[in-house]
Amino acid sequence: MEVIFLDNELIEMPIPDVPINVKIASNKKIHLSSTTHFHKEIELLSVTHGKMSFSMDNKTIIASQGDIIFINSLVPHSTDVLDENTDILIIQFDPKSLCNHQFLLEYKYLSDFLNQSPKLYELFFQGSPLLAELSAILNKIKSEFDQGNSAFQLYIKAYVYMLLACLYRHKVLIEPKNSTEYNLLDKISLALNYIENNFKEEISLEKLCEMVGFNIYYFCRIFKRATNRTFVEYLNFVRIAEAEKLLMFSTKSITDIALEVGFSSSSYFNKTFNKYKGCNPTIYRKYQFLS
Repeated sequence: MEVIFLDNELIEMPIPDVPINVKIASNKKIHLSSTTHFHKEIELLSVTHGKMSFSMDNKTIIASQGDIIFINSLVPHSTDVLDENTDILIIQFDPKSLCNHQFLLEYKYLSDFLNQSPKLYELFFQGSPLLAELSAILNKIKSEFDQGNSAFQLYIKAYVYMLLACLYRHKVLIEPKNSTEYNLLDKISLALNYIENNFKEEISLEKLCEMVGFNIYYFCRIFKRATNRTFVEYLNFVRIAEAEKLLMFSTKSITDIALEVGFSSSSYFNKTFNKYKGCNPTIYRKYQFLS
């Protein structure tokens, strides 16, 4: 059984001066299965050969040759190769890095997509209305990346804009309605960053509200809308993910791990761990060790 833990994946952009990552990978050369991770970049993955599974939001999605999967920003996901001959094309980009704040139209459509989309992910399979259009754009990006002709960076950037336009037009992504929403997203991002940098410490809802300048009721409503989780659910999610690593790669006691990742007691930790993982930490560690 593969070890699963949460990791904030750092995306390295291989195209100079263009905040877009293009990966063409074969499972024969590099193992394409991945543990649970997330990143601020939007991801479009095309299975050019073989078959893969994607685990997100407590669901498993199977993508076969010719399928494309959209994964929104900050959505935790893991992958598993179901065919050893699998090949993939991945396009990853951070919309906020693409935008030029001097141009309102660009900013309107390229502001931070902190789960503005009602969809955390979507699979475009054979027969899906958008599959042909998305495939054509991705193939053009792949071609420009492979050939590296003059001004290929500009072509790739232009095709990514086409991807965004396509996703907006077909409601896969939903634009923020006004400039007020841009500010809300920025402030929620601030809260998320604080949680991920300080989850081992006691974090109060009051502290976060003070930080972003919202009252508690309004903060909770906006936080839930942005993350699809309550503040406590998100905080516990991050803590449990860190606890998984320690259970797998350390010999620390359950009590020590509970305290280290920010839980006030081992009993609350056990209850929360069971809620997220379906078993208590002791059984989880034992099962992983035997696997």
